Amino acid sequence: MQFNDEITRATSAFGQGLLPGTSSLNGTTSIFTVGEANVENKTLGAYLQEQLAWRDRLFVNGALRGDKNSAFGQNFKSIVYPALSLSWVLGEESFFPKQEYVSSARFRTAFGESGQRPNFRDAILFFSPAAVALRTSDKTSINVPSFFTGGVGNVRLKPERSREYEVGFDLGFLRDRIATELTYYSKSTRDALVSRILPLSNGQSEQRFENLGRVKNAGFEYQLNAQLFDVRQASFQLLLNGSTQSNKLINLGNGIDPIRFNDSHQRHQDGYPLGGYWQVPITSYADLNKDGMISRINCPDNNGTANPQDPSGPACEVQLGDTAVYLGSPFPKTEISVTPTLTLYKIVTLRALFDHRGGQKLLNLNGHFRCVSFGICPEANSANTPLDDQAAYIAGLMGTDAGYVQDASFTKLREVSVAFGVPDRLVSRFGFNGARLTFAGRNLHTWTKYKGIDPEINENGGANFSTDEFLSQPHVRYYTVRLDLGW
Repeated sequence: MQFNDEITRATSAFGQGLLPGTSSLNGTTSIFTVGEANVENKTLGAYLQEQLAWRDRLFVNGALRGDKNSAFGQNFKSIVYPALSLSWVLGEESFFPKQEYVSSARFRTAFGESGQRPNFRDAILFFSPAAVALRTSDKTSINVPSFFTGGVGNVRLKPERSREYEVGFDLGFLRDRIATELTYYSKSTRDALVSRILPLSNGQSEQRFENLGRVKNAGFEYQLNAQLFDVRQASFQLLLNGSTQSNKLINLGNGIDPIRFNDSHQRHQDGYPLGGYWQVPITSYADLNKDGMISRINCPDNNGTANPQDPSGPACEVQLGDTAVYLGSPFPKTEISVTPTLTLYKIVTLRALFDHRGGQKLLNLNGHFRCVSFGICPEANSANTPLDDQAAYIAGLMGTDAGYVQDASFTKLREVSVAFGVPDRLVSRFGFNGARLTFAGRNLHTWTKYKGIDPEINENGGANFSTDEFLSQPHVRYYTVRLDLGW
């Protein structure tokens, strides 16, 4: 049995006009505000597990877990999650061929369910206080206490439920000098917790959480750990981890329109990945008058901005589609990390980490902000810039940010380190039995076609899906020196 009670209490205060010489809120002179956060979540769970083993070759685990949570809707009581896994060491069976190349083998499969509970107050109707100015009979104003609807709640709200199957093999080669793992997984989530936009005519709230539709994730995970050589003077090890994944919203729910968010740059729409970017596309562009610049003269007005019209000039040099289309997902389809390690004379260790993520897009709002909003970018002012960048700028003036949804695939040199083992005889006189000195650098280089600052930036880091780069600091490069001592 397990009981958790998570409580958060916070008070915040704000004021402007700070008196010079003080750092206290008591030194502010105007616009005083105070805020509070009071959050509590209680979970009661029961867990049962049975483990069986036969001849140290076949292993079976079964489990059940039941949860009841204070954030569930009033009409939903509790939920039960089952799990079952099997592992079979094929390499120990008498029928498995005994030879040098394949030294070990294991088959494994598993099934399980898990859930994500709603957040605090997602399921309940609650009110928030507010001060309201009322005009009195003598035509003066007074502030009186009042309230408004903070959330409309949902008495039927329940946790989203995920069901996952996986199957895989573990194989060892050349007396386990090369170890491999391969896993295929398929995960289906139903009753997904989605913030649904409500009609403004309800007069209470713009959105509420509902259990909507079904989502599927599937892909492969793999690992290779190889001891390529190991001699007295040197050894070299290579570790490779990778995965592929495919995400799709199978069904959002009958009669529910696609959910738009992040200023309508992203959507949840049936048949496409969650949080995909959608914009009116740029179908073609050309420098028709050969002046080196893409122009918006004689282009249609699609954004409330009057484009210059010149009957004697060329046709619009940027052509747009008729409706928004899917441009890509902010989440990578492939991830690979490679870690080579070289050890010399068992004293010096050189290690690096390369990280690749591919197949994702990123909305470059930094570029849009500089160019479309202020015109302070090369593509708005110079004929020496690529035509596709100029077309993205002109299309932005015409009402679409398709040119700023950019390929964010990258490969990064995450880390390089050199570690020196200090001989015991040099540190034993000081009472230590071992020492190691390590020099390391992190975030050293990025290979990418992305045109923003960094393809890993997301200004909405705390959001589930909203993803873009806008006035955010990229990962910094830094160097470290570390000394480890043992005694």
